[in-house]
Amino acid sequence: SNEYEYLITKHIKSPRRSNLDEFNEFTKLFILWGYAKFAWKNQAVWRHSVKICFRDQIFNLHLMLTMILGVYIIDFLLSDKHASELWILKNKRSSLITIAVFTVCLWLPLHLLDFRRVKT
Repeated sequence: SNEYEYLITKHIKSPRRSNLDEFNEFTKLFILWGYAKFAWKNQAVWRHSVKICFRDQIFNLHLMLTMILGVYIIDFLLSDKHASELWILKNKRSSLITIAVFTVCLWLPLHLLDFRRVKT
């Protein structure tokens, strides 16, 4: 759409300070949002954007789980203070093996998603 055409052309023709005040960051965000709405009208772009957002959320979830497991390993498994308060298994060695297997099992799908992203 040509909703912001006046501001853009006015800024390009005479980039004075008074025009820059009109063309602030807020206006730039509206222009970006207008471009996103225009691009998302195309089904292929919209579908690919949703896939990328979903993939990124899976990576965020993996990061969160990795941080929680890191805190758990340091605070409970490697410390003698909370040895009786283990969450997963009551044996430290079994808990470490379980966490290692869990970490590898979580890492494999993420690696495949990365590989698929690079391939396309």
